[in-house]
Amino acid sequence: MACTKDDLDLRVERPVAGLVVIRVAGEIDILGAPTLRRCIESCVFGASALVLDLSGTTFFGAAGLSVLVRTSALVERRHVRWALVCPTAVLRPLRVTDLDRELPVCTDFAEAVAVAASPALS
Repeated sequence: MACTKDDLDLRVERPVAGLVVIRVAGEIDILGAPTLRRCIESCVFGASALVLDLSGTTFFGAAGLSVLVRTSALVERRHVRWALVCPTAVLRPLRVTDLDRELPVCTDFAEAVAVAASPALS
């Protein structure tokens, strides 16, 4: 599944049963954040693990931080393990707000899949 809106491109993959990968490219700003939020919310149902690959993100604003905080609460309620792949554009605002200590931040895709697939993180 793919969703393209303005400066945001979302691609949803399901490489193995239970794992959902959402690949994000472009800008997560006040216009793109609602699209990302809706995509995440629709993909979490029925999933046991989620990887949000933000490696193609070129801008990450406050609205994006709100989406991640909301996603954290959603996956916790749904008992879905998750992880984020964060480039510098995303990591900077996460560090400034200390959310990098609260969210499952990973440096690459392989690490994120391992974190999300780990049963110890349920």
